[in-house]
Formats: sequence, C-alpha cells, structure tokens
Amino acid sequence: MHLGRATALFALMMSVSTDPTVAAQVRTIAADIQIHGAGPVVQRLDKAGDYDRVLNRIRSGSAEWVRLAFNLVPGTDGARAEDLQTAIGVALSHNPKLVLSLLATSSSGLSVEDVCNPPFIDETPEQVRWWARTARAAIRMVTEPELQNSKRRCLAEIATAQKHHTSE
Repeated sequence: MHLGRATALFALMMSVSTDPTVAAQVRTIAADIQIHGAGPVVQRLDKAGDYDRVLNRIRSGSAEWVRLAFNLVPGTDGARAEDLQTAIGVALSHNPKLVLSLLATSSSGLSVEDVCNPPFIDETPEQVRWWARTARAAIRMVTEPELQNSKRRCLAEIATAQKHHTSE
C-alpha cells in the first residue's frame, strides 16, 4: 500500500467518534436486529446511506462495533457481505483478541478464512505485504489460551494469502 493510502486509512480509522451518541447508535442497531432481523436492518442502513458509516466504525476495531458486525453478517449477501468481511478484516489489526474470539464463538457463519485474508479489492502485492505485517504483529499479541487455535489458523491463512498474492 502506498504510504499516502496507509496514512489516509489510519486517519479515517482514528476519526471514528467515541461520543456516547455513537454507543447509543450501536445499541439501537443491535435492538433493531433483535426485533426485525439482520437482513431488514442491513437494507435499512444501506438505503439510508448509513451502511458505509457503520463499516468505517467497524474498521476502527471498536469492541461494540465489531460485536455488531458479527450480528449483521447473517443479513448480508453479495457486495454487502464482502464489504462487511473486509471491514472485519481491517478490525482484526486493531482488536485481534475480540475478532478471533468472535470467530471462535459466533454463530455468524464467518470463518478464519473469511477474515484472515487481505481486506482489499484488487489488492497489490505492496498492500498485501503491508496488511500482513500489521495483522501478524497484532495477532501475535493475543495470548489467551482459548484463542491459540484461531490465532495459529489466522496466521497460517495470512501467510498463505501473502504467498499467493506476492507470487502473482
């Protein structure tokens, strides 16, 4: 990834608000999922133009937004599902413990293979190397015994993805 893009991505992630109203937004969306199901909520967010804002907040790795992401997964398909997986892949570098924990315990249907791959569309070898370095460093910090299997699988998936993308 070019340094300019990396800097812009970092700035975007750091601009995510920690305002209490944001926490209220998470609670509202989570309650809507409980009442209406993930599909209608994803459609409503998309129609209102809020889906991209939700994805940006998920990318930050903020615990409440990452948890919400796993609840949104069943309501996505196609491009929305790919975008959500990508957002969770970015969050992996910011909150690896939570992402690996949710992968291990969530009934979302997401797998390590879905999340531990480069979170880009049409990625370049430079982007993959940058992401792999960042993700590996974060994942290696996870020490909880119950997450070691997911950690090993994720690190192996990253290595495979990096090898595949840099040999093209």
